[in-house]
Amino acid sequence: MKTIFNVKVLEPFRLSLIGVLTWLALYVFIPLQVNIEITFIPFVYVSLCYLTFWLGITIADGYWLKVSQVSNRTTYFNDKRKAQTFFWFCLALGLIAFTLKIYDAISLRGVSLEQNYLENRESTQDSGNAGAIPVLGAFLTVFQFVPFLLYKILPVKRSTIVGLMTVLLFFTDLFKLLFFASRSGVFLALMLLIIILVIIGSIKINWKSFLFFVIGGVFLMLVMSSIFLERSRVFAGDFALEGLLINAQYNQVLSGEDEAINKIFYTESDLEETINFSLITSSIYYVHGLFEFNYLYQNFNSEHAFGGYTYFIVPKFLSIITGISYNQSSMEILAPRQGVFTSFFGPTYIDFGWFGLFYMLILGLFIKYLYFKVKVGSVEFIPIFAYFTVVVLFFPVFNFISGAQGGYILVSSIIYLFLYRVFKKMSFNAE
Repeated sequence: MKTIFNVKVLEPFRLSLIGVLTWLALYVFIPLQVNIEITFIPFVYVSLCYLTFWLGITIADGYWLKVSQVSNRTTYFNDKRKAQTFFWFCLALGLIAFTLKIYDAISLRGVSLEQNYLENRESTQDSGNAGAIPVLGAFLTVFQFVPFLLYKILPVKRSTIVGLMTVLLFFTDLFKLLFFASRSGVFLALMLLIIILVIIGSIKINWKSFLFFVIGGVFLMLVMSSIFLERSRVFAGDFALEGLLINAQYNQVLSGEDEAINKIFYTESDLEETINFSLITSSIYYVHGLFEFNYLYQNFNSEHAFGGYTYFIVPKFLSIITGISYNQSSMEILAPRQGVFTSFFGPTYIDFGWFGLFYMLILGLFIKYLYFKVKVGSVEFIPIFAYFTVVVLFFPVFNFISGAQGGYILVSSIIYLFLYRVFKKMSFNAE
């Protein structure tokens, strides 16, 4: 059984560079126009954040490379009974997580397929109504993903039904697409699936696989954009295109060039409309975060939150177990504009200001540490490392720690790591 994982292609410096180059390529080659005054200092801040992040990686290289050379050991369960028990334990937690999320959405918040996605999103705005149930479900999120990983690498009993169950559980957040037209759950699940398959060696990264992922990604973008557009037309009618291409909140900062927008409005081909709409809106989605950060930097007039904005789940969880009230909206209003991406660096600046450079240094050290732990075969670190690869890759776009339930995924990854080590040390006497 293979004990050393394939993580070279997921090296943090390489991923961060890919993210930057992708952002530059879209900005240069897609017809987009900036609608606000741009200042120089915010881009200096972003550049220095990248440099200090890379410095942290470099410092970690000097130490952890030596450690990995002498600590080449796996943390597989060699005991089949122990592996089987842990697998079913994690699968049960994953099913509980999904059940709690569905119960919260449908029974406690009144979400329904009979409502449009805006009405469903409004039903979920007040997160305080449901108490601990949604938080508990969120804290178990990673257990929707790890059964698939464990099924692939541990010596557990194989069956078609169980294997299919782990795959279906992996994609249970598809319900967010159905109820809320939220593409983030599907996108995140696909990203984590690909990363996990790369790590365990089921996917080899070469030109053929790269081309396959590019074509598959474009096709998925078209399908999801088409679904989003059609769901918007349910309540906006003929004004859906105008609302998404001209009057969307992010269009105040970044939009398509007039010629490109007119080409979408006046085309007679539904396919051409979908392709051009998908290209423009997806590019704006990807690119606008750094320009939103520019706006945030120029208009931020509040006190820094010192971690409270990015890691809001800590005080939120403490409020649940202590009964002390916590007003999450007091954090959300720190951003001059809500409901838009401000890249990874918007929440970083809100929390730490220019001390965010030190934060990025620590982050570089930590993520490279995770990289080396997975490289030498530490199974328990795979979920948290896989998630941080997404975080790093999308630095220019979105903060996957403060958003997309990233904080909950990180906490649940730590819970999984702890439970894995507990099971590893437990003694399972044979009958």
